[in-house]
Amino acid sequence: MFRYLAQIGTSTSTSGLPVVDLSVSDSGYSVLELINKGIALVILLAGFLSIVFMLWGGIRFIVSGGKEDKVKSAVHTIRYAVIGLIVTILSITVINLIGRVFNLQLVNYLSYDGIISTINSLFATTTPTR
Repeated sequence: MFRYLAQIGTSTSTSGLPVVDLSVSDSGYSVLELINKGIALVILLAGFLSIVFMLWGGIRFIVSGGKEDKVKSAVHTIRYAVIGLIVTILSITVINLIGRVFNLQLVNYLSYDGIISTINSLFATTTPTR
């Protein structure tokens, strides 16, 4: 990944400003594709963590034993996890809206199929060829 980031700004234009190279690199990924995959991974992680914290708050609520301070803490955990999930869903919507308004390729990996393929590519095992 650092090789791709190192390509940014390596050449300069006639005005002396760095030029961002968005072309396809040796491995077949462009910088824009890497950014799209990064956005998809961050959104997946945020959604996953929201669900984990909702479960954690529910467990804390169950084992609180009716103590007011523990119940209040568990309810706050659940509340903030739900808010985090809502923010995650809204971020997908906003990114899609910005991509459509400005005709940008920001939404390639934020569709259901793109997210599933990103998950599959993360957990896919490849066998080395000899």
